[in-house]
Amino acid sequence: MGSRQGSGGRINAEQLLPLVKEAGPHGVSLSQLTHLDDSALLTLGALLEPAPTAVNAAASQSPGLPVRINALVLLAELGKREAQAYVRQYLRSQSGAETLNIRLYGLQALGRGQQRNPAEESLTFLAQATEEKFWCAAGQQSAQDCAALAEAARDALRDAQTRP
Repeated sequence: MGSRQGSGGRINAEQLLPLVKEAGPHGVSLSQLTHLDDSALLTLGALLEPAPTAVNAAASQSPGLPVRINALVLLAELGKREAQAYVRQYLRSQSGAETLNIRLYGLQALGRGQQRNPAEESLTFLAQATEEKFWCAAGQQSAQDCAALAEAARDALRDAQTRP
């Protein structure tokens, strides 16, 4: 999962949410989106936030895991300061086994994103996240999940420190 590279026309901000919703498990071509600024990318947060409770169950369904992962990956890989801050906050606020995959993908993408748009705050976050206690402090994670997240953060930090 995540973003695939490919060809295609540039996507404008209004096309971003529908594109990500329809992308499927293979992601979205980054080349179509590199020109977007944080304000456009932050609209992807709508795909990551819990759906409001509604009487109509179909209306209250949140996007599936592939859509949520694609949204977070784009924010992390292409975002600058504001989008990266959103990603860091999102990764910290999630807990439980049901969000493990999205957090693992988000960490990997945040590391790759540092090659494009380095931010000291994200590098500091990744360095802190390499410790299992960073993830297990609230006691809401299993030890196995904490270890997996710390390992993903170590890999992401290595990616962040590697310049293309």
